[in-house]
Amino acid sequence: MTGDRSVRLFLQECGPLMASERAAMKTGNASRFAYDIHTLRGMFRNLSATAAQEAAEKLEELSLKTDREKAEATYALKKPRLGAGVAYLHAHREGWRACRQDSVHDNESNLRPL
Repeated sequence: MTGDRSVRLFLQECGPLMASERAAMKTGNASRFAYDIHTLRGMFRNLSATAAQEAAEKLEELSLKTDREKAEATYALKKPRLGAGVAYLHAHREGWRACRQDSVHDNESNLRPL
């Protein structure tokens, strides 16, 4: 899968997934939160968004069942890193688009008749 396609798929899926993990944290749904964060961690890892992956890994270690207060505090600290990871991938997707457009224009200029 190309980088642009991978990022596009991630950006389509991450919004609903992040909304789900926020709702799970708010309602204390530990199994849903764990599933969503685990999925996000893997998605960030596959796209080399290291800081976001590490933040998701820390969140994945939390237990809403046994220590909700600590989990909520850690979540509040780590959540911005997840958002930054998404912003990073948005920016890179735009960069890939620009490179692809430049490549198309370069190829068109090379196809002019002699």
